[in-house]
Amino acid sequence: MFDAASEAQDGSISECAGLLTRALECDGLAITNHDDSVLLLQVFQSGRQVDEYSSCPNYFSDSDPEPPQGGDSELLCRMFQVPDAAEALEEVLRHDALADDADDRFIFESDRFAEIARLLRIPGFALGGHDGIAAGDLPDGLDVAQCKIVQ
Repeated sequence: MFDAASEAQDGSISECAGLLTRALECDGLAITNHDDSVLLLQVFQSGRQVDEYSSCPNYFSDSDPEPPQGGDSELLCRMFQVPDAAEALEEVLRHDALADDADDRFIFESDRFAEIARLLRIPGFALGGHDGIAAGDLPDGLDVAQCKIVQ
């Protein structure tokens, strides 16, 4: 689901994910990518947020960047039924792209998410945004015939 209000990155994605997973009595993953510099993942179970990951938790402060925090790789892997991927996912979540000795594989958070999506076996287009899709800019792998647009 690509929610128009979530484009503002004002926390409304959390409210939407909470309401949706409560109504459907299911698990859900809310994904936010801020300027390809911060990846935020929030896990919901039947309306309740149970986990949160940030690739750069203090990005919006004046202090020195902190390494990635949060994110339960085992929970995510159970949720998407790929328990054998937990160790590899943990490494991806913990990779500090801003560390002095970091390699450059996750310079952009969309690259990190592509690897997360591969490990969890979810479509990479889950990182897409409402505004781009509404304008006809469909992410690779997303067919407009699969979409239902609700205003």
